[in-house]
Amino acid sequence: MRRRTLLTVAATTGLAGSAGCLETLDLRTSGTVVTKQVWGRVDPDRSDAEGAVATWSLDDGELSARLPEEDAPLPTELPIEIDDEAAAYLDENHGPYELIVNICESPGSSDGDCSGPTVSRETFDELRLGERASISTL
Repeated sequence: MRRRTLLTVAATTGLAGSAGCLETLDLRTSGTVVTKQVWGRVDPDRSDAEGAVATWSLDDGELSARLPEEDAPLPTELPIEIDDEAAAYLDENHGPYELIVNICESPGSSDGDCSGPTVSRETFDELRLGERASISTL
């Protein structure tokens, strides 16, 4: 009986300690969303050439979009969100692909402390260009 009690106390203490460590290890990226990108196969006919397929940013408050094709079913107006049609297009022509959000603590400075984590489609759609955001990168 004492062994079970000791084991329970040790397990509970270990879990509580682990939770504190995980919270401490949680890395957050905070700043202004400066670009949103799709990264994948650049050329639909080649599987080895990867890079930025589409990039959206704000230049002096105006949306700038670099898209793979003029008639690609990707957003050309704010907000930049990947709907089902865009996701199907990306899967077929540029997959596998990743969604990246570039966030800078000090946009426009030479050392803006920027990072570009890969995010889920839901997070990509929620984050807005030019707005402040904080996301977990762990």
